[in-house]
Amino acid sequence: MQQPQQVVRWLVWLGAVTVAAGWLTAGAPLALAAGASLKISPGSGTYEVGGLIDVAFVLDTGGEAVNAVKADIVFPADKLQIVNPAASTSFISVWLTAPTFSNADGTLNFQGGLPNPGINTSSGFISTVTFRVKSAGKAVVRYLPSSLVLRNDPDGTNILTSSGTAEFTLKTPPPAGPVVSSPTHGDPNQWYNIPQAQFSWEPVDGAVGYSYAFDQAAKQAPDTTVDTTATSATVEATADGVWYFHVRAFTTAWGGATTFPVQIDRTPPASFTPKLDSDLLTTEESGTVRFITTDGASGLDHYEVKQVARAGSSAPGNTLFVEITSPYVTPKLPDGEYEFIVRAFDRAGNVTEGSAVLTIVAGGIPFYARVPFLRNPAVANTVFIVLGALVVLSLGYWIYRRLRLRATFQHDLLALERDAQKKARALQQELSELHQAEQYFHDELKSPPPSFIPPASPPGPPPSSTSPGPRP
Repeated sequence: MQQPQQVVRWLVWLGAVTVAAGWLTAGAPLALAAGASLKISPGSGTYEVGGLIDVAFVLDTGGEAVNAVKADIVFPADKLQIVNPAASTSFISVWLTAPTFSNADGTLNFQGGLPNPGINTSSGFISTVTFRVKSAGKAVVRYLPSSLVLRNDPDGTNILTSSGTAEFTLKTPPPAGPVVSSPTHGDPNQWYNIPQAQFSWEPVDGAVGYSYAFDQAAKQAPDTTVDTTATSATVEATADGVWYFHVRAFTTAWGGATTFPVQIDRTPPASFTPKLDSDLLTTEESGTVRFITTDGASGLDHYEVKQVARAGSSAPGNTLFVEITSPYVTPKLPDGEYEFIVRAFDRAGNVTEGSAVLTIVAGGIPFYARVPFLRNPAVANTVFIVLGALVVLSLGYWIYRRLRLRATFQHDLLALERDAQKKARALQQELSELHQAEQYFHDELKSPPPSFIPPASPPGPPPSSTSPGPRP
């Protein structure tokens, strides 16, 4: 009995050793996969305004074969600009949709795959993209949650488990010429809504003049014409976006140029109208205000709301502007009308506002008032008049139909009665005739039958006494 138990223990020990050896040699469980991941290379770095960054978007399948990838990527449109999306280096052989990007929205999209058996790789290049640095600051490039990596199986299982990000530090290049500053637009990372900008620079020893330019080209150098002998200038931006002030000095020759960036946004966010889930509530209910808008240059910064009680409200109900997000839930309010003014601010301080009116009533709301179409008194009155007229007409038509049906029934009843009487008379006549015929036959049967007298025999010879014999 001991020998079989020892054999079992040895087998268990041998299995444990085998599993441990698999862990040591493979570095992971034998039957488990780590899942696919999307990466960005490089993941960080410091770059100068006007410079270029080559960014690779990479797939690690985690030891499994995949045959389809969807990579949705976002980047700060005010800091980076795509200048060369290169899909030629991609492992993707079949593009479901052509690679697309938007420098205005800061988006980049890849969607494609390859035939069976797919690909199993730890560093498959989806694409390499070249960005140009537009302005100083921090720039984060990342994958959106809508990205997918599909296993090469009949179900197309999404095995994406992690997505990487890249954070770049963007700096203004060190001055090659005069040291420049601005009393009006001093922070290159801040957005301003004033298009007129003043710049000053430190004088250069031996300089006989300076050339400057103000444009939207980060690497542009001023021309070789002396524009001023002073050490300051005032310029104006003619459009929204990132502008660059360039200046250089002329001594015995033209020196290097210094570039100073400024960000200008004079356009407010797009107009919008806040929406109420219900614009008629009771004093026991809270309202919900929803709103959204966009800004083309600097981007949205935040929203603010102010509550204003209109004339006729039973309480003051006015508030100051407070910062909020959408959706905004109103407090429970006394009866009356309230206007909610929502302001949208962009990062340059431009403002756009919209408003919505909420009506609060004491007690319950009539059933018809819960229909937005009927909340206008004129519309409601018209509807009720029309409905009342329809009810009266329907009732009158019903009564008319009942009366007409009754008259028709009486007429039909009289006709049936006359027809029945006519048929009864005809039947009575037939019965009378049958009775007469029966009486006639009865009388005939009662009378005695006549006496029978046989007819007389005709004369002839007397009968013979002998019968004739047989013929010869």
